[in-house]
Amino acid sequence: MFKQKNSTIIFNNIFQIIDYLQTLSNRRQCDITTVGKTEEGRPIIAVKIGSSNARTIVIESGVHAREWVTPMTALYVIERLLNNYEFVDGLQWIIIPLLNPDGYDYSWSPDFKNVRNIVLIFNFSRYGLDNPDFCLKYSAKVY
Repeated sequence: MFKQKNSTIIFNNIFQIIDYLQTLSNRRQCDITTVGKTEEGRPIIAVKIGSSNARTIVIESGVHAREWVTPMTALYVIERLLNNYEFVDGLQWIIIPLLNPDGYDYSWSPDFKNVRNIVLIFNFSRYGLDNPDFCLKYSAKVY
């Protein structure tokens, strides 16, 4: 999963990430759960490691579509925690490696144009929003 070439991370596409997360369900130290579905029906997967009665640390990554390093970093943290369980003692870790799987997948496509949901050929039928303010009553509708 964490291949390197000349000290450079090789990024994984959405299918490789989801496959990897599904293989984690075979490991007894963690619990894999779907915390929601995206607009396009993709699962938003959370990995829980540690005791549910302990203090909780939540890590979410992959919020912005073009930030490919954060999901890979989250997967690396998951792997490190599972292989070094002493870091888990007395804590519960909840890690969501890909909070925006639709955007991440779209950013891999040749159709990806602009971070602000502005398609330069004025194709306004696209859904989604990249807003760091996380507005109350957000709507994915295009007006």
